[in-house]
Amino acid sequence: MRHILASHSYEVRTASDGEAAFELFLDWQPDLVVTDLQMPNVGGLDLCRRLREISQVPIVILSVRDEEKTIVEALDAGADDYVTKPFGTNELLARMRANLRYLPEKTTEFVDAGDFHVDFSAHKVSVAGEEIHLTPKEFDLLAFLV
Repeated sequence: MRHILASHSYEVRTASDGEAAFELFLDWQPDLVVTDLQMPNVGGLDLCRRLREISQVPIVILSVRDEEKTIVEALDAGADDYVTKPFGTNELLARMRANLRYLPEKTTEFVDAGDFHVDFSAHKVSVAGEEIHLTPKEFDLLAFLV
């Protein structure tokens, strides 16, 4: 899965079990979590519950179990989607895109590059600590390029 997702331009990090996945989540804060239902230490359902206590990140569960009771339990535990194995790569990618579709765009407050500083929220630019006056159009262009 890691290679398939990475080949579609997703930044992927993996964990060997549910506990490691939760710790990784705390360090990384991904836009989407894809997890198996059955994992050692902390299972997929417990991982969903723990993630829901701290985040609204979309969660997609993968599982060989296709019983309605299991699917309902996973959705009630906080999963946003449930994909039954075996599945096609295109289906998983489409479900991931669907779950990412309504995420608010991440915004960066400012960017520093050497002596160059752009403060997006204040619409200010400075070089070596000296503020540079830009027209609104110039600032928008710079922000787009940055």
